Amino acid sequence: QLPLFSQRTCVWVKGLDPEGVAAAQRGMLAELLEQLGTECVLLFTFVSPDAKKLKSAKSRPLFSLVEKNGCLVLLQPREGRDLNRFLHEAALQEKVLFEAEECDELIARAGTDMETLRHETEKLCAYVGAGGKITREAIELVCCRSVNASIYDLSKLVLRGDYGAAMEKLDDLFALREAPVGILAALSSHFLDLYRVSVLREARLPADKAGELFSYGGRAFVLRNAARDSARIPIGRLRACLGILSRTDLALKSSSADDRVRLEQAVTELIVAVRGG
Repeated sequence: QLPLFSQRTCVWVKGLDPEGVAAAQRGMLAELLEQLGTECVLLFTFVSPDAKKLKSAKSRPLFSLVEKNGCLVLLQPREGRDLNRFLHEAALQEKVLFEAEECDELIARAGTDMETLRHETEKLCAYVGAGGKITREAIELVCCRSVNASIYDLSKLVLRGDYGAAMEKLDDLFALREAPVGILAALSSHFLDLYRVSVLREARLPADKAGELFSYGGRAFVLRNAARDSARIPIGRLRACLGILSRTDLALKSSSADDRVRLEQAVTELIVAVRGG
């Protein structure tokens, strides 16, 4: 189809699975690319949380075909200081100061999705106004918490032994229709962070060492928070907590019992374990 009122047309194929393109389909695509004129741009996009897909034997033939006829671009999400810089510069455009500590606070609260962070930064800039500075108080007042942040709050309530507030937070997560397995996975991830940092502390190694050993990438703030939260908890109690989480995971995936009851039981057992009971 020739372009109308423009130099080129653009065909955008979204959600392509590079591993799912069979040899016959690649052959058809190769023929199509040979017929593609300069007046059309053909764009394939896919999103993958697994970087291994980029190097797999199943993906390579399609990528080679694309590289032969055009270009292949990898767009990775920003992490660590790069993500902080993104927020800092976005705020500077509105003549607002957004420093690293506060950037970390927003990331911990809203997650690492750049589109979400950009919108939250715009809200904060509008709230503090030109010439202002974004503070933790402003972030708490203006920004929504992501589901992961809410589960992190649940973990902190468990560590604090606040049973009533922990059950209320769990109730909120069920009201948001979060999957029980997903809630448990995020809760387990936080306790795993606590345990790793505690093991390093016993070995007289800095918490940041976990970033190298367990591929935390630019998520250094996670380790700093875990070091702070685990400081007064004996490592044996954290081991007990991991056992509870592991048994609950097995029960959720193999039993017909009520998932909500299973999670409420797990939260109760975690609070007792953290207290040393």
